[in-house]
Amino acid sequence: MSAINLIKRSLIVMVAMVGLLSSCQRYDRFFFVKNKGAIMPVKVSGKAASEKYIILLPGGPSGDGLIYSTVFPVFRKQIEPHYKMVYYDQRGAGNCQGVYDSSSLHLQQLGEDLDKLVRTIKSRDSTARVFLLGYSYGGTLGLHYLLEPEHQKHIDGFISIAGAFDRKQQAENQQKLTEFLLDKWVQDGAIDNYEAMKAGYDCGQAPDIAKCKMDSIATVQWVTDKFAEVQQYNRFKLSGKAALRLLRYTFFSPGNPIQSGIAEGQNGRYFQQEFNEQMLSGQVAEIRVPILLLNGRYDTNVPFFEAEAVYGNIGTPVHKKKMIILEASGHLPMITEPDQLAESVIAFVKEN
Repeated sequence: MSAINLIKRSLIVMVAMVGLLSSCQRYDRFFFVKNKGAIMPVKVSGKAASEKYIILLPGGPSGDGLIYSTVFPVFRKQIEPHYKMVYYDQRGAGNCQGVYDSSSLHLQQLGEDLDKLVRTIKSRDSTARVFLLGYSYGGTLGLHYLLEPEHQKHIDGFISIAGAFDRKQQAENQQKLTEFLLDKWVQDGAIDNYEAMKAGYDCGQAPDIAKCKMDSIATVQWVTDKFAEVQQYNRFKLSGKAALRLLRYTFFSPGNPIQSGIAEGQNGRYFQQEFNEQMLSGQVAEIRVPILLLNGRYDTNVPFFEAEAVYGNIGTPVHKKKMIILEASGHLPMITEPDQLAESVIAFVKEN
């Protein structure tokens, strides 16, 4: 092999290696977005080569966003290797600074702040394509933001995880979920019926009163135990690993869970009344952006019927909207089914 050919091959290998390293390079930035008195900390982490940014809208109301990269590893470990995740503490939440009063703590202002963040990202990166990922109350904010046609022009897709869209119907949907699960258990053959669960039920007219009473007691006990299992899907369990992640967040990040807890306790109440009146599913006909709805089958906080209503009413073309029910999850699919959640989010962003 001639010296010239050897040099050429060496250069080709070097170029390939540089390309490979750049494609795997990690991106980490921290900055602040200022808007109408609020100074909001923003952390962007993920794949340097990706032009796709996923803005995480946290639950709450008044829940902090920076903590999600630590408390829910699915975002950092499974999604960041593919795209850039954007975490921020909103007005009235977490470690947001500045001077503003409680009169600015409402959805409209959160939407204006979010729009400022979206525009900031696009001004810093002219190739940026922005997706919103709203969890619970973050789903409320994301959908509310997209009701404005001008906002839709800047968003390439909306991902909802247990999004709370029709909070005014929460009690009604919770009752509907109870009946759905009871019917499901009858269909599965786990119980014959759930007559014993109904008000006013009496074994007095049964052919075998003693057996009726025993069967009724057994049914009530089984259903009670089953609903206790359902609640386990909806609880955040502070395991040893979770505790270590919180400590790491406390001492080795810009955020602080203690400050975040104080902010949520103090400021969440200002958002709550407005949140409790939300009925968004009937207002989404003009929304056209791609949408992915992820909901736990056993979510007792935000039953999946809310996502079904949005899916049915939204103006997004059929081939650009998708709803996935996670069969082993409640309100915290980031913990109960992180792999399926990550796969669904990654695929959706890739397709759009």
